[in-house]
Amino acid sequence: MPNPRPKLENLKSFAKVGDRALSKRVIGTRYPEDVEAVLKAMPSDEMQQLIRAAVEKELRDRGLL
Repeated sequence: MPNPRPKLENLKSFAKVGDRALSKRVIGTRYPEDVEAVLKAMPSDEMQQLIRAAVEKELRDRGLL
């Protein structure tokens, strides 16, 4: 059941990457330990940007986007 009286300061609109809105669904992935160590050492938004760019590039290279 949703909170009938949410704190308005906790409500956020969905973020955007460039001119594109992010989806509501989060897709989690697991990585080998050495890859995870490098990713965790990065600032969070930089890590997310890197992963999004890598996935998008791979999808374009495969002709799926």
